[in-house]
Amino acid sequence: MEIPAGWGVKAPGNGDDVLLIGPAYRPVPSIENTTVSPEMAVTVASIPDGMSVSDELKTLQAAAQESLKSAYPGCVVSNEGAASLGSMTGFFITGTYTSASAAAPIVVRRVYGAHGRSAFRLTETVLKKDCDAVAPVFGVAESSFAVAPFNKDAYTSPYGFQLTPPAGWTVHEWSAPNLVSFVEKTSDDSPPGNILVRGRMGLNPIVDEQMIAANKDTWNGKYAAEPGYAPVDHGQGMILIGGEKAFCTIWTQAAAPPENRVRKWHVMYPRNGVMVEFFVSYPEASHRRYDRLVRDCLQSWVWCPPTEKSMPASDVPDPMLVTP
Repeated sequence: MEIPAGWGVKAPGNGDDVLLIGPAYRPVPSIENTTVSPEMAVTVASIPDGMSVSDELKTLQAAAQESLKSAYPGCVVSNEGAASLGSMTGFFITGTYTSASAAAPIVVRRVYGAHGRSAFRLTETVLKKDCDAVAPVFGVAESSFAVAPFNKDAYTSPYGFQLTPPAGWTVHEWSAPNLVSFVEKTSDDSPPGNILVRGRMGLNPIVDEQMIAANKDTWNGKYAAEPGYAPVDHGQGMILIGGEKAFCTIWTQAAAPPENRVRKWHVMYPRNGVMVEFFVSYPEASHRRYDRLVRDCLQSWVWCPPTEKSMPASDVPDPMLVTP
């Protein structure tokens, strides 16, 4: 599911598996200095053995009104019917209740879907007067909802992402909690393939042509200072990280002996209030094979529920100048 810009992932509660909190649009007039933020919560439940997806949806739909009124006392159902949750066909139910803390009407919408052996419920809540402003955000969340297949080879970070390293590469976790490397095992003296991932909180610039143009000379100058530098690609295009665009610059640098020349990448992927960076290096002589391995790895990126509340803002020296 696409997480809207400015929204954050919070520790779930009330039986939810994921809770997203959006920006507060305006104060509640009856309570001074109080704001109410829109929320989205995802709940996942297993479908009982022997029950089909369609039968499970029928069961959930029959209980939807009672479930909504139980979760939100005083809720009055206003609408229900067919709906889609990503590619899943399901149903929705909408109601309005008054929160004791907000003292203002709140609209709650639940959208249900099922896939495989799991049933999904997306619950959206927003102040009634903010419905029009937030409706497009909820619409994107519903349409982008997707069920990612389980991958036993994927590395899962406590800060809310999954990444599948190339087969046979090992995971190296640094002392800094926002760093992790995937390192190739080699049987000779050639430099191993290495993919380092760094995440930093509080950085969410827009990576576009304007930003690239403004920073291109700075990046060129930084990497051009390395011995034997030669540019390969400095932002002439974008690269995909889990299907989303990110900025990538690629160059080569000298190594000893000369046949061990190294190709390097620096990829920047700002999302969800985090600047995720990938620092990649591998032997230039075999770059076609490594190019494919790295692109496949970056494309495997999936956001998932975090087990830590937030990624630290701590930093380390430039990872391109450090090895695990």
